[in-house]
Amino acid sequence: MIEAAKEKLRKYDDIEYWCGDIRAFEYDQEYDAVISSLVLHHVDEGEKRVLYRKIFKALVRGGVFYNTDLVLASNSHLEAVYLKKWKFFMRRSFSSAQIHKVILKHKDDEDRPVKLTTEMKLLSGAGFKEVDVIWKYYNFAVYGGKAV
Repeated sequence: MIEAAKEKLRKYDDIEYWCGDIRAFEYDQEYDAVISSLVLHHVDEGEKRVLYRKIFKALVRGGVFYNTDLVLASNSHLEAVYLKKWKFFMRRSFSSAQIHKVILKHKDDEDRPVKLTTEMKLLSGAGFKEVDVIWKYYNFAVYGGKAV
């Protein structure tokens, strides 16, 4: 994923790429932007609260944090719809057996997504302003805020 990002952003020479456990990253300077993609749903809500504060403190005034990730639905009916849509999407690349035996098992063991409304509260609680949802499609969303 890092190599794909580098290729897409090759015209920029001032981007820092880092691969590792995001909870261990040391913010040793101020950043204009922090971007995360499909990582934070592996971090539980308490760890995420601490992480969002760390990110907020590492941003320059006016800096932004945006996250693309999985989110839970606001109710059980929509969660069932989200899961059905996700399985349909996954069938493009995996067999039904692979989806049920491997992917869904890991989903339950490793994923800790929260509701999008919870994400908004966590960001606001960390100090972010202008918190908003940029895009949402079923259980995938892009959201973030600004350090002001």
